[in-house]
Amino acid sequence: METYAEALWWGLITITTVGYGDIAPVTVLGRLMATAFLMVGIGMIGIL
Repeated sequence: METYAEALWWGLITITTVGYGDIAPVTVLGRLMATAFLMVGIGMIGIL
């Protein structure tokens, strides 16, 4: 990891067990949107 933001992104992807591989968002906006979708997805699983 070269920056604090990259370390946070890596941690989030690891914790949510998504494990992005070949295709992953690289822009700040893309990562923010992916983060929102991840949190909504975790919430939906929790509701079930």
